[in-house]
Amino acid sequence: MTMATVLLVVGVGMSLGSNPLVPGVGMADPNLHRFNGSYYVFATHDFSVNNTGFLMKDWWCWSSPDLVSWSLSSVIQPNVTLPWSTEGERNECWATDAAFTNNKFYFYLSVGPSEVAVVVADAVTGPWHDPLGYPLLNNTLGSSLVPKTTFRDPCVFEDDDGTFYIIAGVFNYYVTRLNPDMISLAEKPRHVVVNNPYGPCGDNVTDDKPFIHKEGEWYYLSWGCFYAMSKSVYGPYDMVGSVVSTSLIAPAFRMNQSGDAGRPYRVGAPPASGDGLELYDCANASAAAWIPIPSFSAPKFALALKENPSLCVIGSGGPLRLGPCVNGSTAQMFSVSQTSSGADIHGVDRACPCWNVQDNNARSRQGRGPGNGAMLQCFTCVDGGNFNPNQRFQFDVSTGQIQAWDGYAKGTCVAVNYPGNTLPPRPPPPPPGPPAPWYRAEDYTDRHGSFLKSGGQWYYASNDRSHSGDPRPAYFRDTVVCYIHFRANGTMEPCIINAQGVNEYTTASIQAEEFSELIGQGHKVDLLAHGGGDGFAVSLSQSARLRFAAVRGLPSTPTLSLRVARGLPGTARVVVSTGGETPEVLGRCFVEGTESWSNYVMVFCPLAQQLLELETTEVVVMVEAESASNSDEVLRLDWFSID
Repeated sequence: MTMATVLLVVGVGMSLGSNPLVPGVGMADPNLHRFNGSYYVFATHDFSVNNTGFLMKDWWCWSSPDLVSWSLSSVIQPNVTLPWSTEGERNECWATDAAFTNNKFYFYLSVGPSEVAVVVADAVTGPWHDPLGYPLLNNTLGSSLVPKTTFRDPCVFEDDDGTFYIIAGVFNYYVTRLNPDMISLAEKPRHVVVNNPYGPCGDNVTDDKPFIHKEGEWYYLSWGCFYAMSKSVYGPYDMVGSVVSTSLIAPAFRMNQSGDAGRPYRVGAPPASGDGLELYDCANASAAAWIPIPSFSAPKFALALKENPSLCVIGSGGPLRLGPCVNGSTAQMFSVSQTSSGADIHGVDRACPCWNVQDNNARSRQGRGPGNGAMLQCFTCVDGGNFNPNQRFQFDVSTGQIQAWDGYAKGTCVAVNYPGNTLPPRPPPPPPGPPAPWYRAEDYTDRHGSFLKSGGQWYYASNDRSHSGDPRPAYFRDTVVCYIHFRANGTMEPCIINAQGVNEYTTASIQAEEFSELIGQGHKVDLLAHGGGDGFAVSLSQSARLRFAAVRGLPSTPTLSLRVARGLPGTARVVVSTGGETPEVLGRCFVEGTESWSNYVMVFCPLAQQLLELETTEVVVMVEAESASNSDEVLRLDWFSID
């Protein structure tokens, strides 16, 4: 009789992981890596739960031996490590990435909104030093390219041949091969064409924070949870979809779905008396928000919302957020400041950043132009959710009007009410428009992150705004991680986001494709393409092993249940054992041939060893066959349970 052996190894006393990874500290824009046997998250640090805008004063590196327990390994402060950085840039430590080569760590940092620097260290704990003394990618280079771009939020990608590339940009992405020294460019940046993109900023547009990874022959370019595919690192890339689906997000991790991230929220009429500002949607003249301005000499702003009539934000000389009070999602931000001629109105759209287009002061993100008062030109999404790069506002003190031009409609968009001036009549509300597309929903907004392959498993780490405790969760974020699986055609299946996270399991229905590590020859199997269901299984060859870390909830007298296929004659054997240096066999299970690889059957066998005292279990699946070679497929495992 030909027999294959499948070994399930059980390890005791492991700590458990969950989502968010490190809750409540502001770990954001995660780039997940594994170097020298350890996991690392190179991250932005949202400074405070009380942030009223993006405030990031340093960069972080967190480390973990197992994706379960995490510790802070490095903090990089721009004023110390990058003394050439400006005061404003030191409060805008945007997204990062890292690489390990030449026996050194390279940490690529967004210094402010339009420059990328690189620092180097022999160990991830530092000390880090700046080998250049200036940015690797700067605003001058970005402005010289056609089309122009703003360099921030870099990704460093290592191809199969060991070549490293850096990709960065806002909306217009550029990829560049790095020299072996990792601190200089080997070629002129190449524009990356993305065909038919979409995402939280709308149609035919991407976002910031690009990321590249590769599986098989396919390159994947992502912005947040949205991605496109190509056979070349340089593109062109064809739009595919999203690795996030609202149906696969646990309720506790869902964002409020009351509005589209890029459209203005309609509010009720302002009070009958008092100074105020009436803001209209230029495209359809419908009222979007009312902003009381008690005094121009001491500007003070607040927002009343139809969804929550209480004041949502109060500021003085700073940004005014337009978004529902219940979750802080943002449609538009404005700040009003006193000038000799009246008031300057500045706008930033949270979902469609505006600070790099025809903006004479990109770092302060306040556009100015001719006219009586100030002129603003920036990206907005006020026109039915459409992306529009031509929005302008101008305040005219003599008339008390704020004029707006958006490329679709011209005329008085906003009127200011101050002593001696009267608001114009409110126009009738427009008829309801079409619903916003699914990809504009809050669950898909700001899913900036990264993809990692480690131990044969793929992971996706992304921002999460549902657990931060911040009344304005756009500015204080957490990190979540989920498993990624590839279909036979190369597309990525949307992942499951829940509190369980990765490398943690319950004994009921453990999915084989969610293993912690694959050792030896094996691969995931797309059951839709190869038969046997609509999910995934794992094909195991001779001497291959699957590890499942931290299985909890073991019964005292368990039974092992497996859904398996074996398209070969003969018998396979499953052995359950404890982990550690001296594993103890707890039970055995035999699997006969099932006639075809798409014919899955249930197999049951008792485990004789008492497991009551075990708090957690590590499961390793190893297959062997007397006549099989290392490349021969021995067993396909869909799922198993210990109950």
